Amino acid sequence: DNAIRVLLGNNATAKSYIETPLSVDDALALLKDITNRINLVKYMADYDLIQSGISESSVIELTDSNDVKFTNQVIKILSGENLIKKNYFDQFVALSEEEIKNKVIKKEFDTVVRMLQSKENFVVYLLKHGYITTEMTIDQVSGLLLSQPTSQRLKTFTDIVNSGLLVSNLNRSDVDILIAAILGNNCDAKTQQSKDQITNTVTRLLEGNNSSSKVFFKSQTKDEVAEQEKIKAEVIEIIKVIQQVHFVDFDIVFEGNHWKLKEAAKRELNKLGAVLTSDALIEGSFELVGHVSGKGGLAGVCIDSKHVYTNNKSSAKECWSSHDEWSQVLSERRAESVKQYLIANYSINTDRLKTYGVGHSEHKFDDPDNPGNRRVEVKYIKK
Repeated sequence: DNAIRVLLGNNATAKSYIETPLSVDDALALLKDITNRINLVKYMADYDLIQSGISESSVIELTDSNDVKFTNQVIKILSGENLIKKNYFDQFVALSEEEIKNKVIKKEFDTVVRMLQSKENFVVYLLKHGYITTEMTIDQVSGLLLSQPTSQRLKTFTDIVNSGLLVSNLNRSDVDILIAAILGNNCDAKTQQSKDQITNTVTRLLEGNNSSSKVFFKSQTKDEVAEQEKIKAEVIEIIKVIQQVHFVDFDIVFEGNHWKLKEAAKRELNKLGAVLTSDALIEGSFELVGHVSGKGGLAGVCIDSKHVYTNNKSSAKECWSSHDEWSQVLSERRAESVKQYLIANYSINTDRLKTYGVGHSEHKFDDPDNPGNRRVEVKYIKK
């Protein structure tokens, strides 16, 4: 170490007997077999003895990728933690823990693997050292699994589940995606017994038999499977109706004076979501038309925080100059609440859904006060 420093200019004449700035190859050669390598790197950086514009691949070459601590120390020094505050990297910034986590989430695995290589399973390393701290989506987990050798995928999946860092409330389709990622492209070559074993193991882990004791998935009962099949059949019929007559009424029930969706309405909206995302209608545009019950006539309307009519304007949440105005606003809000539910739960492009309200002008039932008049109508515009 001292001899190299002398040759680099740390002598009475300040003359360097080694050509500088050092290339990556030269620096690597000088660091070889040096016990206190980090001090020598610091000296080179402090006195501007390393060439600028080092590429990311050169950083990996300059350091020993199996020594994570040394690699991170070198990155810090060369990115500016040196006497002259110089960044030797070419558009390269040392990765913080947050940036590493984000790169994992974004599936930028190559960079992270090179920067944090370890003898142990890479995902285990990330979990153990806290680089993955938020619940991972199905896409993120399947991406991580596919980045692993096939032989390691089940172990990697087990580690993720045991850590508890997987989203909950998975459905059967989610589980099938995970199983497919574990099996990989060679699943056809595997025996049925092997497939069944992996399926059983994955299901058992997701149902709560894991170190975190967290339940990610609940197997469906026979009744639930039957209900799901019933809904599928209903969706198929609804698609046929829409294609034929270009509109359909959904029994989306609202409370009086309210646009908030009731739990009972969400079953119908889930059918609507399945309809709008079906292959037959995936490119279609739709109008969501809000309706209200009643026949108007009041000169002015105020509602309180519980959406009950009130004559006390000082305690009212909102007021309108006429009942007709209130009915129009309410019908528009009902249509918009349906739109937002579909966007949030089915990732439907907002451009496909147009909303408007018609107040109490188009009742479905003769009795104006029939609760069935509080509805949202779906119209198929074009494909």
